[in-house]
Amino acid sequence: MITQQKQLADELLENGWVIMEKTTVSTEWWLDEFWIIESTWSPVGLKLYVRFIVDPQHVRMRKKGEQVLIVSAGFEIGDSWRAKDCEPEIYLKPHWERNLPGFIAKLSKIRDGYREEKTL
Repeated sequence: MITQQKQLADELLENGWVIMEKTTVSTEWWLDEFWIIESTWSPVGLKLYVRFIVDPQHVRMRKKGEQVLIVSAGFEIGDSWRAKDCEPEIYLKPHWERNLPGFIAKLSKIRDGYREEKTL
C-alpha cells in the first residue's frame, strides 16, 4: 500500500490538492487511515477526506496498512466502510495505476461542482 499512497500523494499534488493531515485509525475495524486534503486550486481551501478502507471480508487481526482494499473520498469520514453513491472510490487491486487518473478526475469534478455551487 505504501507504493499506492506515494502515487496518490504525487497525483494529488499535481492536480491541485495538498495533504493537510494523515491520521491512523485504531478504533474502527474498517478504516485503516484517513487523509485530509485541501484544494490549492479554486475553490482554494475546499477539504475532503481520503479514506483507506479495510477489506470487509478480512476477519483476522492485521497490522496497519494490511488488507486495505479501497481508497474512497468525500466530505466526511463517515461511519461505514461503504462509500456513498456520489463518492469516488478506487480498488488497490487490480489495475490501481490504470484507474488512478479516473479517481483524481472525480476529485476534480467534486471541486468543480463545489465551485459552481458557490457561484450560483
